[in-house]
Amino acid sequence: VPGDITYTVTGTDSIAGTMLDCNNKVFYFTVHSCHDAWNNGPCFADTLQFRMKGDSIGATYFWYGPGGFASPLHDPYIFPATWADTGVFRVVRTIGGVHDTDSTHVYIRPIPIVLPGSNSPLCSGVGYLLALTATPDTAIGETFTWSGPNGFTSTLQNPTRPSLTLPDGGTYKIVTTESNGCMDSAYTTVVIDSTPEIPTISSNTPVCSAPRGTLMLYSGDATAGVAYNWTGPNGFTSGLQNPMIPFVHVPATGVYTVTASIPYAGITCHSQNTTPGFGVVIDSTPFLPVMTSNGPICSNFTLNLTANSTLLSTYSWNGPNSFTSGMQNPSISPVTTPATGVYSVTATLFYVGVPLGCISDTATLPVVVDSTPSIPVASDNSPGPPGVSICQGDTLKLTSGDITDSVKYSWVGADGFTSTEENPMIIHVLPAATGTYTLTAILGMCSSQTSITVSVTPTPMIIGTSNSPVCTGVTDTLFLQATSDPGATFVWSGPYVLSSTSQNLYRAPVIHEYSGVYQVTAYLNGCASLPYNDTVLVRNTPSTAVAPWLTYCQNFTAPPLQAMGDSIMWYPTNVVTGGTLVPPVPPTDRDTVMWFYMTQTLQSCTSAIDSMKITVNPSPTVTVSSDAFVCPHDTTTLTAVDADVVAYYHWFPALYLSDTVGASVVSRPENDMHYTVVATNSYGCTDTAKVSVRVYASATLYVGDSVTLYPGQTYQLSPQTNCTSFTWFPPSGLSNAHISNPVASPEQSTKYVVYGETSWGCKAEDSINIYISNASLLAMPNAFSPGSGPNAEFKIIKLGIASLNYFRIFDRWGVKVFETTDIDAGWDGSYNGTPQPMGVYVYEIDATTSAGAEFLKHGNVTLVK
Repeated sequence: VPGDITYTVTGTDSIAGTMLDCNNKVFYFTVHSCHDAWNNGPCFADTLQFRMKGDSIGATYFWYGPGGFASPLHDPYIFPATWADTGVFRVVRTIGGVHDTDSTHVYIRPIPIVLPGSNSPLCSGVGYLLALTATPDTAIGETFTWSGPNGFTSTLQNPTRPSLTLPDGGTYKIVTTESNGCMDSAYTTVVIDSTPEIPTISSNTPVCSAPRGTLMLYSGDATAGVAYNWTGPNGFTSGLQNPMIPFVHVPATGVYTVTASIPYAGITCHSQNTTPGFGVVIDSTPFLPVMTSNGPICSNFTLNLTANSTLLSTYSWNGPNSFTSGMQNPSISPVTTPATGVYSVTATLFYVGVPLGCISDTATLPVVVDSTPSIPVASDNSPGPPGVSICQGDTLKLTSGDITDSVKYSWVGADGFTSTEENPMIIHVLPAATGTYTLTAILGMCSSQTSITVSVTPTPMIIGTSNSPVCTGVTDTLFLQATSDPGATFVWSGPYVLSSTSQNLYRAPVIHEYSGVYQVTAYLNGCASLPYNDTVLVRNTPSTAVAPWLTYCQNFTAPPLQAMGDSIMWYPTNVVTGGTLVPPVPPTDRDTVMWFYMTQTLQSCTSAIDSMKITVNPSPTVTVSSDAFVCPHDTTTLTAVDADVVAYYHWFPALYLSDTVGASVVSRPENDMHYTVVATNSYGCTDTAKVSVRVYASATLYVGDSVTLYPGQTYQLSPQTNCTSFTWFPPSGLSNAHISNPVASPEQSTKYVVYGETSWGCKAEDSINIYISNASLLAMPNAFSPGSGPNAEFKIIKLGIASLNYFRIFDRWGVKVFETTDIDAGWDGSYNGTPQPMGVYVYEIDATTSAGAEFLKHGNVTLVK
């Protein structure tokens, strides 16, 4: 409760529990009414207001806060509030010299930020939709309120407005409220442009297609300033208001669309219309007719005219001599020369709405009608003497005549005969000339014809044959034969005073005088054949073939037999039957005597038979000892055996052999050899046998030259060898004198000899000197590298038995880093477990050899890393 209050303080002994007099300490307090600092927590850019709750009479106030704010007002304010005003504001109240304070925390609420947008500008009309967009800085908890022209409102974030009119254009406002109560607003301008009225559209349909038809298109629009754009079938486009398509074609049939457009800033508004019904119709004009005729033509024949155009067309013809026709393919028969000139035709197709139809272009064709000459008169000279017709080989004469001036002639007859002469002749006429001959009188391109029949009697055919060539002697006969038509007679003439009327002739025995030309002629119906000549050749019968008598060894591969002569024929007996041109091969599998027979043929004449003797002698059979195996430089004996006591031998190659002609020879090879022995018997026939001598690899044995042993040392002998058994001498000082690698520990210097033998019996020997030294040998390396490897420790190298008194190592400052009395121990490069640096170290050695001699040594060693 506000007012002045006095407090008296007393104390109590905490131990005795009695009240103590504290000299009546009195404290005075004045209690004022309480106060409370407050702020309105504004939105950014609003007014920040401060208030004090609980006023005190006579009090003064002082406010201060962020940004250097200070105010003596009771309720100060800040406008506009910014982010710098966020923080703690304090107020000091003073009443009668007494101060108290309070504070309030100011938080500036952020306002939302929204960006409006639209798809403006747009055209008016049912087909257009206004789309408004609001893009806030945050999408959490915000609400939206739109307002705009022509009474538009919406609480959607992105509303739309269909079926636009011009009044719908203008400024649209968006108000955004965030969940903290702060608001923001923004504006966007929407432009609505006027859409043209729907244009009118018409055409001159239907029209005929090219070459004459022109399509006319018409359009109009009540809106001023519009531009027109046409589209249609077959890729048609035009920017004219009333375009046309000259020489229009059928693919232009279809619906045409015209678009009326007005451009505005950024957009173009347009409206459309299309041709009514099925659109524009383009009727097909017939193709230019294709004209043909059978002209040029001769008078008195039929002139045929043809025209081809589009299917279902009608035709209209005009021509010389007042010719007209409505047929597609008219004709004029018989035609006369006044019909010569140019003919024309058009084709027409009729359609609904096209009264005169669609008419093609006019096609023209020149036609020529020439005069035809009068029929000519033709004759020939058959029949003629001596028979009813002319004979083959005579001259056929053809004659003609015509009353028309400037006429030319053409003859066509049998056997491919043609001629342009008025009165042609055929010299040495043949029977094939019999037949019909046609004479044509030609005037320009026109002609007339007549025909006659010609008969030519053929001379008889004659065919002669003979059996030429023939061979001289009584074994052959010359035969001549003639053949002709039935009823023919014959006359022969020939060498050696031959004359005969027989059809076939025979002459034997044959002599050389019968050679020459024989001629025969046949006669029939008074016509003689051409003489037939046959040349007869008489050849000499050859002598017998010459063949040598041959001798072969048994089992020899004999070649086919040969004889001197031509076309040798071989026979199994001395009878000339069953012969063959293939020379026989005599068999040689056994010793025997054989006979073969042959003849020779020269120019188709065969000799008398002759004989040939073949003798087959027996061959030896030789065998040789089996293959041998020797060590290098050893010898082996090779022996050949043959049942023939008079056989002699030949060995080859001669390399490493002691002899080449004996039954037994000695071989001392240095490498593998393959020998052949040839045995020859008393008939000179041979046989061969083969034998191989294999040479084993040489025994190899190498134990080295010498080795020195120090007291207490041994040496294991390990020869390089291919031997399998060994003997060492002397055996003293060896662990085993019959193995390849015994351990040697002689008491004195000794020369050891080893004898080795391979598994195939080849031998070798070698020796080695082992020297004994009574003095031990100690040595030191001059560097080492601690770690792993063969030189990882620094230690004494000893040969022989020795004892170590001490081995010491010092660094360059004299610090002893290693000491041992074990002669086999070494320094690993560390001191007290720490690796020592690279550098030079000093060592000292005191040792005694097995002979009792003292060994003192000192020096340097380099530690390398």
